[in-house]
Amino acid sequence: MQKSLTSHRVLVLDVFGTLINVEQGIKSALSTYPPLSDTQKDTSNRQWSPNDALLAFASVEKDLSAQFPTMSYTDLLALAHRTLCRRVSGISDDTSQGNGNDPFEGEKTDAGAGPSTSATTEEVLAGKGGEMKSAKGTSAQEDDEHTAFAKHVLASPPFPDAQDGLRRLARHFQLVVLSNVDKSGWKQMEEMLCSPEPSAPPLTASSTAINASSSSPFSIVLHAQDQLSSAGNTDSVSRTVVNDVLKTIHSTIDMTPDQVIVVSHSFVPASVQVRSVWIEREGSVLGVRGFGGCESNGSEEGKKTSTWHFSTLSELADAVEGEIDMGKV
Repeated sequence: MQKSLTSHRVLVLDVFGTLINVEQGIKSALSTYPPLSDTQKDTSNRQWSPNDALLAFASVEKDLSAQFPTMSYTDLLALAHRTLCRRVSGISDDTSQGNGNDPFEGEKTDAGAGPSTSATTEEVLAGKGGEMKSAKGTSAQEDDEHTAFAKHVLASPPFPDAQDGLRRLARHFQLVVLSNVDKSGWKQMEEMLCSPEPSAPPLTASSTAINASSSSPFSIVLHAQDQLSSAGNTDSVSRTVVNDVLKTIHSTIDMTPDQVIVVSHSFVPASVQVRSVWIEREGSVLGVRGFGGCESNGSEEGKKTSTWHFSTLSELADAVEGEIDMGKV
């Protein structure tokens, strides 16, 4: 018999795609800072739709995150935008044989090859603190545009149900957030997610010293740069990330894995042995790829591998409150 939602005590939520509408943010940023002009076409001689541009950017970001796992997310976004612009202009920092599924057939970076040895890519990488610096062949104005693109994406709006859903869920669970955003950029995003109405106090006294502000619904804030989640987008890395998160939860608030549910916009593969909620946002292009960007067979696989499946965070909160009303706690 399946355990109820309310028999658990901790929800681990990812941010982009679950709480923050990052797909809208990327599309908006690509429209504001387009890699292609209105009259340009890509290497297969066709114009892009917004979804084409989103998928192309996501493919570049995925490859680069595998190559540069310690790069800050702000810098990763800027580098991905720069790389995308160079590829559609016929310039490539590093190439491998394409597989026919990428908009850049024959130009896709080999994610498994490790950091590129080309001078231009290395010069984009930072010295101290992971900050971007001008690359050979690019102007300061061009680099400013890539940085502005990254900031635009990081300002992506919350989903309309995010604030209320978090406030309601915080009454019944300790909320642990797993964020790709750098620590320096998290504060602004957290403010967007905080409801004007206060959440209930944490379930245990031990959580009062956790890394979250008093007005925040979150008991613990974990950053991807600390949890290895940026070290590639494979099933094995997803398992590593989840295991690291579970260990942190156990050591911090003394909750065991059977008390934890992972809540994500992209379904958690069956090989990652944890109960999960898949928030399948309507119209999402990237969510069906699986937790951590794993390749998948789409929506049907997600429904099979997820313990619970909802369309919004509010639906999850409704289900929790319904269980409480029925006395399932």
